[in-house]
Amino acid sequence: MAGPVMQGAGAGAAPKISLGGAMGGAGGGGAAPKPVPRLREDLQLLPGPTDLDGGPSWTILDPARGRYFNLSPEAVALLGAWGEGMPDRVVKRAVAATRLPLEVQDVDELARFLIANNLVAGDEPGMAGSYAAQKRAAKRGLFSWMLHNYLFVRVPLVRPDAWLDRLTPLGRMMFSWPALYGVIALMTLAFYLVGRQWDSFVHTFTSFLTIEGAVWFGAAMLIAKALHEMGHALAAKRFGCRVHSMGVALLVMMPVLYTDVSDAWRLADRRKRLVIGSAGMAVELTIGALATILWAMLPDGPARSAVFFLAAVSWLMTLLVNLNPLMRFDGYYILSDLIGVRNLQTRGFAMGRWHLRETLFGLNREPPELLPPRTRRAVLIYAYGAWIWRFFLFLGIAVLVYHLFFKVLGLLLASVEVAWFLVMPALREIGEWWKARDEMRLNRAMLRSLGVAAVLVALAVVPWRGDVGMPAVLEAVSSQRLHPPAPARIAEVLARPGQMVAAGDPVVRLVNPDLDQRILMVQLELDVTQRLLQRQAASAAAAAEVGVLEGRLAARLAELDGYLAERDRLVVRAPRDGVFRDPPPDLAPGLWVSPGRVLGRIVAAEGARIEAYVEGADLPRLDVGARGRFVTDDPARDPIEVVVTAVSATAAETLDQPVLASQNGGPIASEPDADRRPVPRNAVYRVWLEPVTTADLPAAGQPQMLRGMVRIAAPAESFAVATWRRAAAVLVRESGF
Repeated sequence: MAGPVMQGAGAGAAPKISLGGAMGGAGGGGAAPKPVPRLREDLQLLPGPTDLDGGPSWTILDPARGRYFNLSPEAVALLGAWGEGMPDRVVKRAVAATRLPLEVQDVDELARFLIANNLVAGDEPGMAGSYAAQKRAAKRGLFSWMLHNYLFVRVPLVRPDAWLDRLTPLGRMMFSWPALYGVIALMTLAFYLVGRQWDSFVHTFTSFLTIEGAVWFGAAMLIAKALHEMGHALAAKRFGCRVHSMGVALLVMMPVLYTDVSDAWRLADRRKRLVIGSAGMAVELTIGALATILWAMLPDGPARSAVFFLAAVSWLMTLLVNLNPLMRFDGYYILSDLIGVRNLQTRGFAMGRWHLRETLFGLNREPPELLPPRTRRAVLIYAYGAWIWRFFLFLGIAVLVYHLFFKVLGLLLASVEVAWFLVMPALREIGEWWKARDEMRLNRAMLRSLGVAAVLVALAVVPWRGDVGMPAVLEAVSSQRLHPPAPARIAEVLARPGQMVAAGDPVVRLVNPDLDQRILMVQLELDVTQRLLQRQAASAAAAAEVGVLEGRLAARLAELDGYLAERDRLVVRAPRDGVFRDPPPDLAPGLWVSPGRVLGRIVAAEGARIEAYVEGADLPRLDVGARGRFVTDDPARDPIEVVVTAVSATAAETLDQPVLASQNGGPIASEPDADRRPVPRNAVYRVWLEPVTTADLPAAGQPQMLRGMVRIAAPAESFAVATWRRAAAVLVRESGF
């Protein structure tokens, strides 16, 4: 039979406890029975919320540590008879009072739980030594403390319970039905107003992705989160709970505010705990709704920007962070109360481990606790979802700490993060599988698991990847890019995209105000010099100065010719006959451009070539002469047979084909440099290919650039080998110190 259940709640919650052994009586190995340990006198027994089966529950409060422990009916029955002293008499009285099927082993189990959680009197025989041993065991070394606490450290700043008592009337007003209806009305109005200006709202958000915007965003977050925590505190006071502390927690070294409302566990009404858990989000949603309404009504200016940040922070943090039940924030406690499962994470993980082992091996073990079918499904969904979330969360944290610190320390912290929070839990679970090997039988679950494992291994190790994919662009064989000769401003675009131009035709006219100013100054100086020459020629006394003026005039004429030639070069002309193609989207009068900027291309009317980019991990599998197919993004075009003609031996510093860059909608992840040229984030190598035949090429006289994907036949490679090659490439790239 299942023994008495005690479950921890609140800070430091304990999982379901099942302890073996015996204190005396049955299973005592013939030893003399010992009396049950005496309970501490300061413990408080409080009524708890209705259990899942509709029965009552009880909670023990440890006021010295602020911890709560939920009791099952069996545990309550035993504690009611605890004063009998001896285990057999405790069981006899409890069974007589409740008719529950209790045994002496249940007393043993309950006593061990009470001792383990320091709920018994300290003057019991041997308890002083036990407490000292527990204290020594709880001490951690510096490395262990840093490992567990650099992710989350809580620093209490104030004990606000006294002054929060004076705000209790405000809490009653805020958390009432009229206030709820008012919040719903505000949110409805906010959604309506922002829906009418949605494009403007999104554009405002993206325009503030700057350092200054980050500062404003942080200030708005501080305000919103301070009011969020006040919401929790006022709701707790609304229902008569104490607020033990408020302060700052460091979450992955990022400061966040917190409020200790663990006293809410004393409430028997689950709905009141739901109100306390959701109070912070309700306050933030109210702030977000009010700020959104103000944003929609205010004119452009500092006030509108300020309320926009407040609205953005309130909506985003509430919906993306606080409402997420997979993190131990408000959404977690709300979900726990909604499905009626306290200590959801601990009990959910225990249920998930049991379900995983039963699914894989069919051990036919009893579940860690009996739950209604719907509740069990909800708990299992939470457990598996939390595991998947934690995997990506800890992996993301590892990447974050790697980039936050210098390389050696970042690599060390990232490795510890992955090893401690991902690898070690997996190894512990595999260890449990190994311990249960004697219980494993060749049943349906085992056969299914072996079949799935065989398929996964086959997919990983059997070479089945027989080609290499590369993003590519088909373009004319003769294609020349147009660049500005010097930094200048566009005055006029003289050719339209797709327009035929002849060699020497002007395509883009540029201007340089500084150059025009210098030309004007030289022309003015020439005019003055010529006037002086005319005046000096009429005076015989000044004949000696004429030679000086003539020399100055010649120098200024030569300087003017140079400036005019430079201005003439600012007219970008077509270098050959062809079609003007691929001007950048922002090419328009008034745009300043540098010599590295591509203004477009002049493409010949016949012939084509293909330029592709291959990842470094796939480079060794690519050989000159290999054949494949080029599939364009245009589904109306047939694939083109191609052959590899050349492969670059060095990685590309920039993408010569901007259409393949991610910022232009292409498949290659890249970011612009100072000259706005796309720079690939990962190592890619240029590959040049040619069509095998010209039958499927664009018709003569209608040249165009076609983007697509090239698939080249290559030696088959397994997924495991490919993954190892990519991982090795990353390790080599990041190993330089």
